[in-house]
Amino acid sequence: MSERPVQAAAADYGTNPNPDEIASAGPLATYSSRGRRVTALVIDMATSAAGAVAVGVACALGMAMQGLSRVQIERTLHPGAGRSVAAAVVALVVYRTVAEGVGDATLGKLVCGLRVRQHGDLVRCGWRSALIRSSALLIDLSFFGLPALSSMHDDPKLQRLGDVWAGTVVVRAHDLPTRQSGDLGRAVGGVALALAARAVVDGLLRYG
Repeated sequence: MSERPVQAAAADYGTNPNPDEIASAGPLATYSSRGRRVTALVIDMATSAAGAVAVGVACALGMAMQGLSRVQIERTLHPGAGRSVAAAVVALVVYRTVAEGVGDATLGKLVCGLRVRQHGDLVRCGWRSALIRSSALLIDLSFFGLPALSSMHDDPKLQRLGDVWAGTVVVRAHDLPTRQSGDLGRAVGGVALALAARAVVDGLLRYG
Protein backbone atom coordinates (compact mmCIF):
# COMPACT_ATOMS: atom_id res chain seq x y z
CA MET A 1 0.00 0.00 0.00
CA SER A 2 1.50 3.35 -1.04
CA GLU A 3 1.54 6.24 1.40
CA ARG A 4 -1.17 8.81 0.83
CA PRO A 5 -1.22 12.58 1.55
CA VAL A 6 -3.32 14.22 4.27
CA GLN A 7 -4.72 17.41 2.77
CA ALA A 8 -4.49 20.76 4.55
CA ALA A 9 -7.36 21.60 6.89
CA ALA A 10 -8.72 25.10 7.51
CA ALA A 11 -8.18 24.62 11.24
CA ASP A 12 -4.42 24.64 10.65
CA TYR A 13 -4.52 28.28 9.61
CA GLY A 14 -6.42 29.90 12.47
CA THR A 15 -9.96 31.21 12.74
CA ASN A 16 -9.84 33.20 9.49
CA PRO A 17 -7.98 31.02 7.02
CA ASN A 18 -6.82 32.38 3.70
CA PRO A 19 -8.10 30.07 0.93
CA ASP A 20 -5.11 30.92 -1.29
CA GLU A 21 -2.70 29.98 1.51
CA ILE A 22 -4.45 26.64 2.02
CA ALA A 23 -4.55 25.90 -1.69
CA SER A 24 -0.86 26.64 -2.14
CA ALA A 25 0.26 24.74 0.94
CA GLY A 26 -0.26 21.29 -0.53
CA PRO A 27 -0.34 18.19 1.66
CA LEU A 28 0.54 18.74 5.31
CA ALA A 29 1.49 15.15 5.94
CA THR A 30 1.37 11.65 4.52
CA TYR A 31 -0.51 8.67 5.91
CA SER A 32 1.84 5.86 6.86
CA SER A 33 1.89 2.73 4.74
CA ARG A 34 0.90 -0.64 6.21
CA GLY A 35 4.47 -1.88 5.88
CA ARG A 36 5.91 1.00 7.87
CA ARG A 37 3.32 0.54 10.62
CA VAL A 38 3.95 -3.20 10.82
CA THR A 39 7.69 -2.51 11.10
CA ALA A 40 7.05 -0.07 13.94
CA LEU A 41 4.88 -2.63 15.73
CA VAL A 42 7.53 -5.34 15.38
CA ILE A 43 10.12 -2.99 16.89
CA ASP A 44 7.78 -2.20 19.78
CA MET A 45 6.99 -5.86 20.48
CA ALA A 46 10.69 -6.74 20.39
CA THR A 47 11.39 -3.85 22.76
CA SER A 48 8.69 -5.09 25.13
CA ALA A 49 10.14 -8.60 25.10
CA ALA A 50 13.65 -7.30 25.75
CA GLY A 51 12.30 -5.07 28.51
CA ALA A 52 10.61 -8.02 30.22
CA VAL A 53 13.87 -9.96 30.17
CA ALA A 54 15.77 -6.96 31.54
CA VAL A 55 13.27 -6.55 34.39
CA GLY A 56 13.62 -10.24 35.26
CA VAL A 57 17.41 -10.04 35.30
CA ALA A 58 17.34 -6.89 37.43
CA CYS A 59 14.95 -8.51 39.91
CA ALA A 60 17.10 -11.65 40.09
CA LEU A 61 20.24 -9.62 40.77
CA GLY A 62 18.44 -7.59 43.41
CA MET A 63 17.21 -10.69 45.22
CA ALA A 64 20.66 -12.29 45.02
CA MET A 65 22.19 -9.21 46.62
CA GLN A 66 19.64 -9.49 49.42
CA GLY A 67 20.87 -13.02 50.14
CA LEU A 68 17.84 -14.97 48.90
CA SER A 69 18.45 -18.59 48.00
CA ARG A 70 18.38 -19.87 44.42
CA VAL A 71 15.10 -21.70 45.11
CA GLN A 72 13.47 -18.49 46.40
CA ILE A 73 14.70 -16.52 43.41
CA GLU A 74 13.43 -19.08 40.90
CA ARG A 75 10.05 -19.25 42.65
CA THR A 76 9.72 -15.47 42.48
CA LEU A 77 10.78 -15.31 38.82
CA HIS A 78 8.14 -17.86 37.79
CA PRO A 79 4.89 -16.32 39.09
CA GLY A 80 2.58 -18.39 36.88
CA ALA A 81 1.18 -17.97 33.39
CA GLY A 82 -1.90 -15.98 34.39
CA ARG A 83 0.03 -13.38 36.33
CA SER A 84 2.70 -13.12 33.64
CA VAL A 85 0.14 -12.56 30.89
CA ALA A 86 -1.74 -9.95 32.94
CA ALA A 87 1.51 -8.12 33.66
CA ALA A 88 2.52 -8.16 30.00
CA VAL A 89 -0.87 -6.83 28.86
CA VAL A 90 -1.01 -3.99 31.38
CA ALA A 91 2.65 -3.09 30.77
CA LEU A 92 2.04 -2.95 27.00
CA VAL A 93 -0.95 -0.60 27.37
CA VAL A 94 0.95 1.60 29.83
CA TYR A 95 3.99 1.80 27.55
CA ARG A 96 2.05 2.76 24.44
CA THR A 97 -0.28 5.16 26.25
CA VAL A 98 2.56 7.07 27.91
CA ALA A 99 4.70 7.15 24.75
CA GLU A 100 1.92 8.42 22.49
CA GLY A 101 0.31 10.57 25.16
CA VAL A 102 3.56 12.44 25.81
CA GLY A 103 5.34 12.41 22.46
CA ASP A 104 2.89 11.02 19.88
CA ALA A 105 5.17 8.08 19.09
CA THR A 106 6.34 4.76 20.47
CA LEU A 107 9.94 3.70 19.93
CA GLY A 108 8.92 1.83 16.79
CA LYS A 109 7.14 4.86 15.37
CA LEU A 110 10.05 7.10 16.31
CA VAL A 111 12.50 4.84 14.45
CA CYS A 112 10.17 4.64 11.43
CA GLY A 113 9.55 8.39 11.36
CA LEU A 114 5.86 8.22 12.28
CA ARG A 115 3.60 10.25 14.55
CA VAL A 116 0.04 9.76 15.82
CA ARG A 117 -2.22 12.75 15.19
CA GLN A 118 -5.89 13.61 15.57
CA HIS A 119 -7.72 13.09 12.32
CA GLY A 120 -8.86 16.30 10.66
CA ASP A 121 -6.64 18.96 12.17
CA LEU A 122 -3.51 16.88 12.84
CA VAL A 123 -3.12 18.17 16.39
CA ARG A 124 -1.31 16.05 18.98
CA CYS A 125 -2.68 12.64 19.90
CA GLY A 126 -3.42 13.36 23.58
CA TRP A 127 -3.78 11.01 26.55
CA ARG A 128 -7.39 9.95 25.96
CA SER A 129 -6.81 8.96 22.35
CA ALA A 130 -3.54 7.27 23.26
CA LEU A 131 -5.29 5.13 25.87
CA ILE A 132 -8.12 4.19 23.51
CA ARG A 133 -5.90 3.16 20.61
CA SER A 134 -3.46 1.34 22.91
CA SER A 135 -6.25 -0.66 24.54
CA ALA A 136 -7.79 -1.47 21.15
CA LEU A 137 -4.46 -2.91 20.00
CA LEU A 138 -5.12 -5.84 22.35
CA ILE A 139 -8.06 -6.83 20.15
CA ASP A 140 -5.85 -6.77 17.06
CA LEU A 141 -3.15 -8.84 18.73
CA SER A 142 -5.66 -11.36 20.10
CA PHE A 143 -6.77 -12.17 16.56
CA PHE A 144 -3.32 -12.06 14.91
CA GLY A 145 -3.87 -8.60 13.43
CA LEU A 146 -6.92 -9.55 11.39
CA PRO A 147 -9.21 -6.83 12.84
CA ALA A 148 -6.60 -4.19 11.98
CA LEU A 149 -6.13 -5.50 8.44
CA SER A 150 -9.89 -5.62 7.93
CA SER A 151 -10.36 -2.07 9.21
CA MET A 152 -7.50 -0.71 7.09
CA HIS A 153 -8.60 -2.50 3.90
CA ASP A 154 -9.43 0.06 1.20
CA ASP A 155 -9.34 2.86 3.79
CA PRO A 156 -7.31 5.80 2.40
CA LYS A 157 -6.50 6.88 5.97
CA LEU A 158 -5.35 3.35 6.90
CA GLN A 159 -7.05 3.52 10.30
CA ARG A 160 -7.15 0.37 12.41
CA LEU A 161 -9.99 -0.04 14.93
CA GLY A 162 -8.10 1.87 17.60
CA ASP A 163 -7.64 4.81 15.23
CA VAL A 164 -11.31 4.82 14.29
CA TRP A 165 -12.43 4.78 17.93
CA ALA A 166 -9.83 7.33 19.02
CA GLY A 167 -10.20 9.59 15.98
CA THR A 168 -6.51 9.36 15.09
CA VAL A 169 -4.31 8.78 12.06
CA VAL A 170 -0.65 7.76 11.75
CA VAL A 171 1.37 10.10 9.54
CA ARG A 172 4.95 10.65 8.39
CA ALA A 173 6.69 13.00 10.82
CA HIS A 174 8.92 14.75 8.29
CA ASP A 175 5.90 16.11 6.39
CA LEU A 176 4.35 17.85 9.40
CA PRO A 177 4.84 21.62 9.56
CA THR A 178 7.07 22.91 12.35
CA ARG A 179 4.13 24.39 14.26
CA GLN A 180 2.59 20.92 14.51
CA SER A 181 5.40 18.39 14.31
CA GLY A 182 6.62 19.25 17.76
CA ASP A 183 9.97 18.75 19.32
CA LEU A 184 11.95 15.59 18.61
CA GLY A 185 13.13 15.80 22.19
CA ARG A 186 9.53 15.48 23.37
CA ALA A 187 9.08 12.28 21.38
CA VAL A 188 12.37 10.86 22.67
CA GLY A 189 11.48 11.91 26.21
CA GLY A 190 8.06 10.30 25.87
CA VAL A 191 9.63 7.01 24.77
CA ALA A 192 12.14 7.11 27.64
CA LEU A 193 9.39 7.82 30.17
CA ALA A 194 7.22 5.08 28.66
CA LEU A 195 10.01 2.50 28.85
CA ALA A 196 10.62 3.38 32.50
CA ALA A 197 6.90 3.20 33.31
CA ARG A 198 6.64 -0.13 31.52
CA ALA A 199 9.53 -1.58 33.51
CA VAL A 200 8.07 -0.44 36.84
CA VAL A 201 4.57 -1.75 36.07
CA ASP A 202 5.87 -5.05 34.73
CA GLY A 203 8.14 -5.56 37.73
CA LEU A 204 5.45 -4.77 40.27
CA LEU A 205 2.75 -6.89 38.67
CA ARG A 206 4.96 -9.82 37.77
CA TYR A 207 7.30 -10.02 40.77
CA GLY A 208 5.91 -7.66 43.40
